[in-house]
Amino acid sequence: RNMIIDNAGESAMQLGQAIVAKLDGDALSGWQTKEDAQKETYIEAKTQIHTYGELSGARYIYVLKTKPTGGYTLVMEMNANGKEGILGDDVTDDYEGYRLAAAGKAHVDGEPTIDDYGVLISAYVPILDSKGATVAFLGVDYDIAKEYNGSVALRNSILWTTLLVILFGVVFTGLVSYSLVKPIKKMTLEAERIASRDISGQPMAMKR
Repeated sequence: RNMIIDNAGESAMQLGQAIVAKLDGDALSGWQTKEDAQKETYIEAKTQIHTYGELSGARYIYVLKTKPTGGYTLVMEMNANGKEGILGDDVTDDYEGYRLAAAGKAHVDGEPTIDDYGVLISAYVPILDSKGATVAFLGVDYDIAKEYNGSVALRNSILWTTLLVILFGVVFTGLVSYSLVKPIKKMTLEAERIASRDISGQPMAMKR
């Protein structure tokens, strides 16, 4: 399970860093309105994100900005499910990774987020302008539901198998112990009877 999470997190971070290296932070900082979404630089960046997403198998790739009043606004996204937001949409979600990336620190989730979107491992990468200031951040989500659920099912199967083996061992040991103790008890009682010269249970041969 940990290997699945670690591998997905590493892949998400590498993909995020590769995409961010292609983005123009200065141009991105100026994208604000729906009209900006028609600019050639915006269309080119979104095309790159879609290409990376399709080639990598990522579930979601998105670019968010921090609003001056708090919260986040969507710059662009790639959604493998097909439904995508538009430039300027408000984003109400708030995760630790968002806050860290908005502050200029790359981050990978150590545990999956399990919700209606799937079982997601996410990485967040700051996007800088030419002066080194963080103007936005990029998020990458990998859906590991199939692998994660498979590992959980395997773990549960191993757990139940172990419990059944232990239970069988206890029952088997009890039966063996009972089968050994019963004749020993019988022999002990017989020995005690003989020691007390109680031979009433034995037939006596009569001489004539």
